[in-house]
Amino acid sequence: MAIKRREKATPVNMDKLKEQLATLVQEKYGSINKFSKSEDAKKIGVEKSVRSIIAKGGKNSLVVINKLCKHFELPEVTSETQITRETNYFIKK
Repeated sequence: MAIKRREKATPVNMDKLKEQLATLVQEKYGSINKFSKSEDAKKIGVEKSVRSIIAKGGKNSLVVINKLCKHFELPEVTSETQITRETNYFIKK
């Protein structure tokens, strides 16, 4: 099996990215609600989920976030899962 080399990427804080997206939505459309009812939101397929995704502490849907990033001409977001193995040793009393 060939080893996949991943592209170099910069770590991103999802809360800050969501804040940035919320700011862009508010600047362009006035509010998140107006954007969710707009034709642009329907065109990119985020009209039902944009409020819960952009909300602080909301869920992280990479599909929706990437659609929004593409719409606002931001770089694509990817995820990486790291599995670590940890061994703990104990002394019995």
